[in-house]
Amino acid sequence: MEIDSKILIANKKAISCYDENRLIIDWRLDLGKRIYRIGKHHDTVLAQTYSAWGVSYLNGIALASGKLLWSFKTTLMSTLIVHEGVIYFVDYQNKINAISQADGQLLFKVRFKSLWRHSKLALIHDKLYLYAGKKHALVHPKTGALSYGRSPQGMEFQGAAVIYDSHQLILSAGRTNTASTHVEQEYIG
Repeated sequence: MEIDSKILIANKKAISCYDENRLIIDWRLDLGKRIYRIGKHHDTVLAQTYSAWGVSYLNGIALASGKLLWSFKTTLMSTLIVHEGVIYFVDYQNKINAISQADGQLLFKVRFKSLWRHSKLALIHDKLYLYAGKKHALVHPKTGALSYGRSPQGMEFQGAAVIYDSHQLILSAGRTNTASTHVEQEYIG
């Protein structure tokens, strides 16, 4: 399967995968919840959805088949970092989460000080960093434990609004209102 030939199309509650080489819709999946953002990483489609009650989920879908692999209840507040089969993000409770890309199982959830407002994650030289304003910390990739130290050589986090690296996943956001419908590219974080 040539992943680059796949185009994802989302409407209010369903995602379709269009194969631009074969000119057909490969699959369609009704998630039963409003779709807020979608993206793909290798062979996994990631979709952020929310219910009528405002409960948010991150969903993993097999790109080849359209099968729902997992659904993880969370509200994303940072960039998604995907590295070595693990998805890292900060949630609305100021907790760093790590879940398995394969099955959505929670690997760890670690709280950090709430003084870190608008915290973001970046993966630099295979090291995961949490940063906000003048502060930064190294995040242990297996436990989520924070250690404070130096920035990567030649780099400063201070004042960085966004750091974009190759492990961050950009999700496209679609928003519907009564006047018009538009789709915009959006960075989480």
